Amino acid sequence: MARIAVVLDSFKGTCSAVDAVAAFSQGWQSARPMDNLLTVPFADGGEGTLDCYRAVMPHSTLEVVLSNGAEPPIEWLNLGDGRAVVELARICGLGYTGTESPETASTRRVGIAIKAAVRAGCRHIIVALGGSGSTDGGAGILVELGVRLLDENGIDVADGNLGLGDVATVDQSVAKLPPSTTITILTDVTNPLHGPHGAARIFGPQKGATAQQVSLMDERLVSFGRCFPELDPETPGAGAAGGAAFGLLALGGTIRPGAQTVADMLGVGALIASADLVILGEGRFDSQSLAGKAVGVLLGMANAANIPAWLVAGAVEDAQTHFPQIRVLETLAPTLDSAMGEAERWLALAGQELALIFDQNNHSSTD
Repeated sequence: MARIAVVLDSFKGTCSAVDAVAAFSQGWQSARPMDNLLTVPFADGGEGTLDCYRAVMPHSTLEVVLSNGAEPPIEWLNLGDGRAVVELARICGLGYTGTESPETASTRRVGIAIKAAVRAGCRHIIVALGGSGSTDGGAGILVELGVRLLDENGIDVADGNLGLGDVATVDQSVAKLPPSTTITILTDVTNPLHGPHGAARIFGPQKGATAQQVSLMDERLVSFGRCFPELDPETPGAGAAGGAAFGLLALGGTIRPGAQTVADMLGVGALIASADLVILGEGRFDSQSLAGKAVGVLLGMANAANIPAWLVAGAVEDAQTHFPQIRVLETLAPTLDSAMGEAERWLALAGQELALIFDQNNHSSTD
């Protein structure tokens, strides 16, 4: 009997991390039922982070903030130990923006979730950034937490990026965040708030912004950044999630590398070190995967513990030099549509095939 650590990120657009781990494990156990599988749905601090914590933390509770009937409810995760997880993609990501334009989309719903978590007694708020539909510099978060963003006439500015250029005064006198609150900002990008590599110019087009809108949005972020002289808009990661990280920095938050922080909080390093083999996985393995992304961080842990690591991925650019065994869903499935539409089926097959290889290797080593 072997100890197999199965630590998979989501296969974005096809399969959640929770479902990926379950499918792969089913396939593995069909070939080696006696193995002890140590399963961890993983996330790099962006989309899927809440589900990752929910699957691993036994006493966590999904809390729901009711909104009006035209909007989906706002969800956040109470870990039961004074910590809360708020995932931006889940409550105001690209899938939520609806009819909002890139210039008016707001992070207000994130602020509502943080406010609810604080009211429930949570004093450490973990905010997972990524997949945002807004570029408001975190202004919506600030407003929901009691910060007033006023124009030169003392009137509250408009929501979204559209109002950022009008901010003349930032009034934090009635902010509703207790001073004992700790905010951890999870992100896997290092973009600044504005400029050539900033939130608007790099991520704005992904949100449907035209070239003209991108230029205006960046100018407004420059203006907004000047309203917080104590903050450096060039801080690596300040531009994450349309600049939401910047607004959280204004609340005293601290930016942390998403994948490493999630791994540390969940004790994944110790789990990997206790295994005989580690299975890592994500939707696409490419040159970016080793640059602070989930698989790269986890592979580093496996290498440090001298534990062999194998890979399963939806698609692969070049992984042969890093993993002795690889299974690619695009190769296993007869068509790309099948690989994406039936990801769990092919993940199960990948699990079965890798288990048989592991079985053969073990038998060979004992012959």
